[in-house]
Amino acid sequence: MPATNSLGAVERAEVVRLAVRELAIPHSGGSHGVVTISAGLATLNAEVGAELRDVAWLIQSADRALYEAKANGRDRVVAAAG
Repeated sequence: MPATNSLGAVERAEVVRLAVRELAIPHSGGSHGVVTISAGLATLNAEVGAELRDVAWLIQSADRALYEAKANGRDRVVAAAG
């Protein structure tokens, strides 16, 4: 999401997460009884003077954040640090 900072991305992901949960799609295997989502987010700060990181770093950071969300109970959004 161009021109979106980490806070804005988290807010948007929370809107999506809540919308999915409110659909109340039954899921017998889930701890919540309905389909939920977890999201891991990473942002790239492209401001002047910021260290440029590659795509692999961005994907790895988002992946770690997703695993953190799942490890901490699922149905949540976690933003990568840094």
